[in-house]
Amino acid sequence: MRDKAWHGIRTIIAAKRIEVEQSIVKSIIITTVGFTFSWTPYAVALFVSAFRRKHYAIPPLATLMCASFVKTSTIWVPLLYMSTSTQSLLRFV
Repeated sequence: MRDKAWHGIRTIIAAKRIEVEQSIVKSIIITTVGFTFSWTPYAVALFVSAFRRKHYAIPPLATLMCASFVKTSTIWVPLLYMSTSTQSLLRFV
């Protein structure tokens, strides 16, 4: 289909399908980046605590903050997905 679109044989259906596929890819990328962003502090804290030296410990408040931030991802990652998904916007409206 991409070759047909590049060579000028672009129908309305093919153009609509390409537009839908682009929006799906955009949703996937935003959701994946949001998920990675929310889990990175927790992963860093885990690796630091796993490979720490003998006399070094992560403060409990830092661990609590990382765990709390990860738990907020259950709210804002789906909100990111819903804001980029056209189907969920249509259902909401």
